[in-house]
Amino acid sequence: MDKSDYLLRNLWDRALEGDDRAYREFLTTLAVKLKPFVRRRLLQQGRNDTEAEDIVQEVLLAIHAKGHTFDRSVSVTAWVYAIARYKTIDFLRKSRGSSGAVPIEHIDGLVAGESSCIETRLTAQTLLTSLPDKIRRSIILVKVNGLSAKEAAAVTGMSETAVKVNAYRGLKTIAKAIG
Repeated sequence: MDKSDYLLRNLWDRALEGDDRAYREFLTTLAVKLKPFVRRRLLQQGRNDTEAEDIVQEVLLAIHAKGHTFDRSVSVTAWVYAIARYKTIDFLRKSRGSSGAVPIEHIDGLVAGESSCIETRLTAQTLLTSLPDKIRRSIILVKVNGLSAKEAAAVTGMSETAVKVNAYRGLKTIAKAIG
């Protein structure tokens, strides 16, 4: 754990114990760390980075709303960045219209390696975006981002069992579609 992670963890632990000052400092520190992360994601998508502030605010709101579900055995940094990845993908999907498509090469790790097979990417993208939101989120958090079901549950507000069931059903649906 680096110095920055340690500081965030310390502030978050104190905030969970009711320290309002630590909570404000946690959110302020976090906002500064998240802005470059979100900006990079937006620029990778050919978007203007001015929307980063809105996404960061969405992340902070999600943390505020679901912070009480945080499992202290989980890395605060991993939890926060998973929320930021989801909120950025969700923002891009919504802002592109009804297709829900985000280029698959920008969803970290969905297609193993740097495959140049466009057909494989398009098939994976189509299958993933065709799934219901809760199922797609479960797959992305657990299978793409590598979170445990417990961590994904903390991020989404679903139960650990719901995350596992959603990921299983989604992968089963994709496997069936592939044949």
